[in-house]
Amino acid sequence: MLSYSTYVVALSVIIGFFYYKKFINTIYKYFLFYLLYTLITDVKGFILNKIEIKNENILYNSDLIYNIYFIITFFFYFLFYKKILKKSKNIKRINLFLILYSLFTIFDLIFLKSSFTNGFITNNIVFGAILLIITLILFLIEIINDEKIIFNIEKLLIFWISIGVLLFHIGVIPIIISSEILKYDGIYDRILLGLNIIMYGSFIIGFICSDPKYNY
Repeated sequence: MLSYSTYVVALSVIIGFFYYKKFINTIYKYFLFYLLYTLITDVKGFILNKIEIKNENILYNSDLIYNIYFIITFFFYFLFYKKILKKSKNIKRINLFLILYSLFTIFDLIFLKSSFTNGFITNNIVFGAILLIITLILFLIEIINDEKIIFNIEKLLIFWISIGVLLFHIGVIPIIISSEILKYDGIYDRILLGLNIIMYGSFIIGFICSDPKYNY
């Protein structure tokens, strides 16, 4: 049986594509396809873990598949917000974050290669999450200070995306760090499920409640 988190992702994908016409000519269409990629990764990872394939081929290594997904996720969000942010100083900061994250990832690949195929790249995830949280805060400050947007903020899809991603990553950092020390898998799984429900639930609210004419 697929995890409950996967069903939550699937629901957000279904609802997102149901409202696809709202975003077909905007940058948000790429976000929908990113969610679809997330769902495919979850399903593929579940299948590989379930049948326990023992094969050196990278296509059969679920840890590597998830680690590639984590890296793509951070690059996607940095590039996504780089297109959405309007202030040049914030765009420059995102460019810096892209360089820093790229260098950190290259360092991981060179010196911690084994962690890519044997467990999750926790250091990479934490570092990327910290940079992403800063990115999201910069964006939220930007729209809060925009008088044309602030009174209709609940109608912005990007507002709901940002809130969901921000809350998820604020919650996931302490879980990742503590899980390296304490092995309470059951508790962590429940907390992660809750964080996924918050994030993808926020996406769903955005898909339903957003108004295309208020796209930021």
